[in-house]
Amino acid sequence: MRGKLVDEMHRKFVISGDPGVLRRLASELEPMAAIVRISLDESVSLKPRGGVLDVQALNRSSDEVLRQIRRDIEQGKVVVEISESTSIIDVSRQDLIDHDYDEMLWEEMEQNLRNQARISGNSLVLMALGGIITAAAIGTPPALQVIAIVAASIIAPGFDGIAGVSLGLVLRRWKVVGRAAVAALTTYAIAIAAAGFTFVALRAAGATGKGLGDQTVIELLAVGPPTFVISAASAIAGGLMIVSLRDIYVVGPLMALVLISSASFFGCAVATGSWSIATQALRRLAIDAGFVVAASALVFWFKQRTVHRRRPLD
Repeated sequence: MRGKLVDEMHRKFVISGDPGVLRRLASELEPMAAIVRISLDESVSLKPRGGVLDVQALNRSSDEVLRQIRRDIEQGKVVVEISESTSIIDVSRQDLIDHDYDEMLWEEMEQNLRNQARISGNSLVLMALGGIITAAAIGTPPALQVIAIVAASIIAPGFDGIAGVSLGLVLRRWKVVGRAAVAALTTYAIAIAAAGFTFVALRAAGATGKGLGDQTVIELLAVGPPTFVISAASAIAGGLMIVSLRDIYVVGPLMALVLISSASFFGCAVATGSWSIATQALRRLAIDAGFVVAASALVFWFKQRTVHRRRPLD
């Protein structure tokens, strides 16, 4: 996932609609120490008709704001806009501000994962390019080979769709599970196909070196206790980065996991009938993807139990 580099974010809620609902919410939120500012105008909104309640909240209270107004949102009485505030100056609450949570809301996580993993022209091209780069790297010198394989893992958005499956499972949002699974399967299929076509073309040109017998390919597809530890730790790190406003750093887990590389090697092997390598590549892909699903689910489950304790709004 490629996001903004943020150490800490606070939340601003602009809630528009039924003035009665807004008055009630304002009175409920005002005593909360983690609510920095509240302003209410009961007649300024043209669409939806009614008032506007502007709430500046610390991150630690964001879930409570949405919890208080959940029923009114579901009944269509109000519309809620959530944005980020990078800095708040309030000397009376400075200690709370300095120690605010670094957690994303479920709605933000779901939206980010959907945006990053959606089936679009951009995501399909990026996955195809990741497969092409990996396939082309097989016949290159070791230094260039490593650079290209790492670059392909960063270029191709291969983490988000799989993590989206975990998010949907933990929150029991089956539409999210289905959408993420379809996106992951589709984008990886594109990477596999692109890698296969590229490798066949390069082999016809005599530019694949030792081919799939290359030492780097063999080493990357090997499995054992060290690779399990690396994959598990990287998958956990990726899940934590998604929930903790550090989503730009998911490139780190992508580099350590062998998702794009193993998918690309699988495409190359199938295209050339190298079934032994294809089996090894598919096994490694399944292992790393399984770690991402399980580790991300564990992280999301823990955050639901300890931080959010609510279902996301539709």
